[in-house]
Amino acid sequence: MMTTNESFATKPTGFTLFLRTFLPYQLWRFLRINLKMIAMIRRSHH
Repeated sequence: MMTTNESFATKPTGFTLFLRTFLPYQLWRFLRINLKMIAMIRRSHH
C-alpha cells in the first residue's frame, strides 16, 4: 500500500512546459542528439 509521499509527483514549471512545446528547441535537441550518436558510431568503427 502506497502512502501519500510515495505517490507524489512534482508539477512541471511553466518554463518546462514551454520548452516541451517550443518547436525550435525540440529541433535543436533532436539534431544535437543525432550528431552525438553519429560521432560515437564513427569512433567505434575506426
